[in-house]
Amino acid sequence: MRKGFQLTALAGALTFAMGSASAVPTFDYNGWTVAGGQIDASTSSMCDQAQGMSCSVVAQGDGFVQLNVTDAADAGTGTSYIMTIVTNQNASGTAGDATAGALEFFDVSFVKMKLTLGADGTQNESGIVGHQEIVDGAEFSSTTDINTGWAATGGANVVITQTLDDQGDVNFAGDDFGSEFVYRSVNDQNTGTRLGFEMAIDQTANLGTSAADASANDVQSFALREKQGTFLTAASTAATNIDANGDGTSISWNAQDDIKAIWIGQSINLGNTTGGQGAGALGSSFGYLSFDNVTTGDTQAVDSGFGFSTTESDSAWVWDNAFNVDPIEAGGAPIGQPTIRSIVQ
Repeated sequence: MRKGFQLTALAGALTFAMGSASAVPTFDYNGWTVAGGQIDASTSSMCDQAQGMSCSVVAQGDGFVQLNVTDAADAGTGTSYIMTIVTNQNASGTAGDATAGALEFFDVSFVKMKLTLGADGTQNESGIVGHQEIVDGAEFSSTTDINTGWAATGGANVVITQTLDDQGDVNFAGDDFGSEFVYRSVNDQNTGTRLGFEMAIDQTANLGTSAADASANDVQSFALREKQGTFLTAASTAATNIDANGDGTSISWNAQDDIKAIWIGQSINLGNTTGGQGAGALGSSFGYLSFDNVTTGDTQAVDSGFGFSTTESDSAWVWDNAFNVDPIEAGGAPIGQPTIRSIVQ
């Protein structure tokens, strides 16, 4: 199954973004098993009778199962959930357990059903819980989580993380490519309107051609940060300090504005094993930094008119903490200042 289709499958669930608040059980995406495409959800906690849960199969096929899930806590309310699991047609393994056979792709979603509609015309509540994982070997991984409508219980409603780590030639370091993408948004629980978001993109390309080649230190780096609405809670100003004379630029914003920062850097040594322009080598180093207040249209950029040296490497730019994106995993470090290896080492 193509990655583009897999990502679109869950993204399409955003159309169910509206609904009203209600009590939400704890949903578990993992624990079910699959063998040759045949999914067995009885091992999932969503079907654990000891925890007051029960499941019945509605429809099933290769790499697909749909279940009616009931929670004892909803007894008498006529509430149940349709749990849909999709994976590769010939998949084998256990969701969430790499030691039992990692699954390259799976998508789990829950929609709420009112099996007994009220005489007053009460209808099913709109919303969805969705979780999707894609793993392509050790190089690519993608996780998407959606909690909208009745499932919106606070925090980000949409969370997408993607990482790519291409090691290039395994015989030496210096020709690898890495990329990380994080997106989170908070939506209005009733209308689905986006109230705020934050996004981070990091890409680093090491440009070496062989282990013995001095170009192993050549590198290019790109970073983007953007925040808006509920993720930008205070007014502030970000500034750069470009050179010893203090020449630089700055940009200001109000709370909930849409602000964006972009950093592009490159260090090409052209034969200098230490990287950059040092030791008289014919090298090239440059950096580009821009701040953009999308709300007001104010853009401030510093182009490649400045280079890097040992004394400038730490002061050539200032990446304001307001642009850092919070970690997805609890206890993780924020995605913060971009770095270029051969410049800052």
